[in-house]
Amino acid sequence: IGGIVFKGMNDDTTPALFEFGRIFMDMVDETAGTEDGRLIFNIAKNGQAASSSTNTEMLRLSGTNGFQFNFNKENHDFEVRGANNNNVLTVDASTDRVGIGVAEPSSALEIQDGLTTTGAVLTLSTKEPSVVANDVLGQINFQAPLDTGADSDLVGASIQALATDTFSDTVNATDLLLKTGASETATEKMRITSAGNVGIGETSPDAPLHITYGGVDEVLF
Repeated sequence: IGGIVFKGMNDDTTPALFEFGRIFMDMVDETAGTEDGRLIFNIAKNGQAASSSTNTEMLRLSGTNGFQFNFNKENHDFEVRGANNNNVLTVDASTDRVGIGVAEPSSALEIQDGLTTTGAVLTLSTKEPSVVANDVLGQINFQAPLDTGADSDLVGASIQALATDTFSDTVNATDLLLKTGASETATEKMRITSAGNVGIGETSPDAPLHITYGGVDEVLF
């Protein structure tokens, strides 16, 4: 449809007009009633003019796909800065890793924060305003969703925080459940209660360590 091109003189021995940026608008779908547009931002990088290749495209906005950064999968990092932190959120394009509070994350997701006795804190919280027994406060699942087959796609293990009473000004009773699966969605195998008791094969341990097998109390400590 149209665009804006930004050019300036470089500092070559014989200065030349160079395209440093461009904004281009086109039509993705011109069908009446379902029209969609697309706005593309290109910025010069490493001596490549903004119009020279797809690797200068930084950002595109479209009615079809919304906000897309680094659409052509080039080595363009993404960074969000805060008032006191240059790396509130970082996407390292060279490693396909995400960092929170760190510029060069060491794994798919790394969170770096806190000092001395605090360290980084990851919080899972519920939006439920009135928590009662059996409400889940948060859960971490482990699975292989891209594997083929029925059981292999199910959650293989999980860690779950489960409320065991109605929350109030004086109550936040919560059990921690460890679940694993063999050929089914992971089910509870071990529990740490709000009182600190540990149950293996036992959902209501009444001792510091309570092991039940086949419905029979085997070990109580």
